[in-house]
Amino acid sequence: MGPYLSWIEDTATNRGVVGSNPIGPAFMRYNSKLAFDYRRIRKMQTHILSFLLSFFLFLTFCIQTAFSEDIKQTNEVKKENKTHSKTPEKTPEEKKLTFRARETDLWFKSSIPTEPTNEKFKKSFVETTLKGELYATPKKILDVTKEKADRGTPEGLLSSYFSASEEGDVNWIADNFLDAEKEKIKEVFSDKKNLKGSKKNTSKMKSKQIVGEAYYKDLLLLFVEQNYGKGNIITEAVACKKTDDGWKVTNSISDDKIFDIVFAALSAGEVLDSEAAKPTIIHKTIKIN
Repeated sequence: MGPYLSWIEDTATNRGVVGSNPIGPAFMRYNSKLAFDYRRIRKMQTHILSFLLSFFLFLTFCIQTAFSEDIKQTNEVKKENKTHSKTPEKTPEEKKLTFRARETDLWFKSSIPTEPTNEKFKKSFVETTLKGELYATPKKILDVTKEKADRGTPEGLLSSYFSASEEGDVNWIADNFLDAEKEKIKEVFSDKKNLKGSKKNTSKMKSKQIVGEAYYKDLLLLFVEQNYGKGNIITEAVACKKTDDGWKVTNSISDDKIFDIVFAALSAGEVLDSEAAKPTIIHKTIKIN
């Protein structure tokens, strides 16, 4: 067998001595190198895949952000265009109401003929136009105590006014009027008959609400609907004025002919809203032909 015999005999050490197996160590080193290179390649593949995944996620985020910004800007443009194209809603000062009433329903019947039974006069009517509006949603008038009365708003004033009337408190009633009219109001209600009648009338109301408003001179005219139940509803105009001490009721135009037409139109006539196609019948028991 020659020198190869020692290879067979020296298989335990296999240290590369003369005649030993030179293939074993080389093969093991080659396998180790292959294993190391494989692990390194797998590691690099992992890093590359991780990088590609991160890059893909970043790219997706950028695209989504860009699209969301475009969508947001598009929506804002649409919203802005819609806002610009929409006709601005008119304020009560820009709207107009026409009040129409029969002459026979006026308090000051200056044009009443000598023969009130005249058919032509019965069918005649008068009208006036003021800035104002009829509310889409009426404003309720709530009951309050004297301590919690707040005349900071027109509806707050009417809450105080009607609550004072129902309570029968003369001083509280007078406090709801302009200073120049307080003494006159106290004088009127110092008559127990007047005070009792006012208290009884107010206590019968099932509900009260403001259904509209109009502007005349420097005053605000509120349309107050008073519901007594069983279909008995009366609508009247109350003149108010803003002061340093809040809103106050005034009788300063009680003898004014324009106010007379407004009052008659609300209680027994009709109101024509410039925004509406048909006139509004505030008091539905009468219709002007």
